[in-house]
Amino acid sequence: MKKLFYFVFVPVFFVACNSAENKNMGEEDSTKMSSTQTLSYPTPIEYSKFEMGDQKNTQAILDIWKDFDSNTLANSSDKFADSVTVLFSGMESTTSRDSTLASISQYRGMFNQVNSRIDAIMPIKSTDHNQDMVLVWGTEVHTDKNNKTDSVHLHETWMLDKDGKVNVIMQYQRMAPVKS
Repeated sequence: MKKLFYFVFVPVFFVACNSAENKNMGEEDSTKMSSTQTLSYPTPIEYSKFEMGDQKNTQAILDIWKDFDSNTLANSSDKFADSVTVLFSGMESTTSRDSTLASISQYRGMFNQVNSRIDAIMPIKSTDHNQDMVLVWGTEVHTDKNNKTDSVHLHETWMLDKDGKVNVIMQYQRMAPVKS
């Protein structure tokens, strides 16, 4: 038993100590680099300075996702600005809130059931544009009217106006692989 103790515990102890020490050194090094180094990007970047955003924006987007899943999107109409730009795969439109909600509701109506899983969600604020956003990564599992179930992985960027209302939705998607 004593041999097992030295064989297992002692190496683990040294690895743990080294990991903590290296982590602290890495934090100091990155702090020094970020405070003294100015980056020069090879191409212009429209949005490049961010800070964490307001969690109430996260709650609003989660409510919209829930209402989409339960086919009650009208419950979230107050979360949208008067005019909304929607950028989906193969589609770009700027329409009124009512037209946007009608289009999204029409799409939702193609399915008997929708269940979404949120993998990550993050509110951010672009400080160089004074723009609030919420980034969402997740998976939507939907069953169509013929009872065929399919999945799509999503990344969405929701932009909010100065009143905290959604005025831009960008969605990027990839069909989930078929499980055999």
